[in-house]
Amino acid sequence: MERHDNYEIMKHRMQAEFASYDFDAICKEWELAQDDSGLLLTFLGRQYRIDRRSGAVLWESDGTMQEADYNVAMTLYDILTRPRQAASGKMASVGSFSSLHTSTASGSGFFDRTAKRLEYRCTQLASACECLGGVPYGRGDVGYLIPVFRDLHIAVQFYDSDEEFPPQLVFLCDTNILRFMHFETMMFMLSHAAGQLVELSEDM
Repeated sequence: MERHDNYEIMKHRMQAEFASYDFDAICKEWELAQDDSGLLLTFLGRQYRIDRRSGAVLWESDGTMQEADYNVAMTLYDILTRPRQAASGKMASVGSFSSLHTSTASGSGFFDRTAKRLEYRCTQLASACECLGGVPYGRGDVGYLIPVFRDLHIAVQFYDSDEEFPPQLVFLCDTNILRFMHFETMMFMLSHAAGQLVELSEDM
């Protein structure tokens, strides 16, 4: 619980800071819609509202507004507090964005548990990718290009297990992604994407 509470404290601290930003300027910079209560945007296939007074990132679930989790909120705050960037449209492995050579930093093994949950569910995973707006892309038993925000995309490549190898889930990111967010934020975003794919595939 302590770790969870610390994440919530960090999220709400950044939420309050974000509320002090000029929402009109952000909307103009990123060409986002807004209304009296806040700005509106699409992130990884889901509609969000960022409240003008509190800075909270909200989404609708079962008819009620819910606060987005840490990974979503911190990713959006990181993106929107920067000048508008342009994606390259070219994909690279997660490891290529870090000078560190640990498994966490490179992404190697980071999504092993997620891959195991997707084992033998290629059809469902493909449908989940399409639910997030994905289109077929690249290699793997399942390969999709999925929109993240504006023109920024990620690529998902899933290799199911066989008699020799365990299942493997690989993410590729736009080569300009670190212009949109910090490396740590990129991992938050990919963790959220992985969770969405599991949740959607298990519902099918």
